[in-house]
Amino acid sequence: MKPARLAWWLPVNIALALLLLAALGTAGVFGFKWWDAWRADTARDAAVANATEGVLALMSVSPETIDSDLAAVEALATGEFAEELAAGRDQVRESVLGAAVTQEATVEYAAYVSGDSDSATVILVADAVTTAAAPPPEGEEPAEEGETPDEESTPEPEDGGTTGEPITDHYRFRVQMALVEGQWLIGRLEVA
Repeated sequence: MKPARLAWWLPVNIALALLLLAALGTAGVFGFKWWDAWRADTARDAAVANATEGVLALMSVSPETIDSDLAAVEALATGEFAEELAAGRDQVRESVLGAAVTQEATVEYAAYVSGDSDSATVILVADAVTTAAAPPPEGEEPAEEGETPDEESTPEPEDGGTTGEPITDHYRFRVQMALVEGQWLIGRLEVA
């Protein structure tokens, strides 16, 4: 190869190498930014999903499944919310069994509001359809978990009981989520 020709190719090769390095650097920066945004979106989605699951578990109860219903909520609770659940667990259980309350919830809207790497705030709008019967007549015990009340003991409207007509209530929640050992848990729940 002639020296003149070599002198011409050297700057071209250096320019091409620099362009290649710049392209690789740009791809690396944008790739990292994309990965970081994907990771943040995944964390937000997980926080919203667990907040939704927790609110549904909290609001969907029945006498037949009250213990497993409460256990499902407790599995998604931490901090202040876990303490409140533990303190009120027996009262909630007795209320559901005593009044034969069945409540089925649906979350109509859930959205991520704010957060960082280990906490998030989620808002939810939920509907709860509640059906309740009055407590059994004096001297009768409420049905235990897994049992259904006797037909004879079900109060009739003229006896002061309910007809079992469902009532729909609408709720708005503000849920404070905490990342604990890789899982988003409810740390605080407020009715908004």
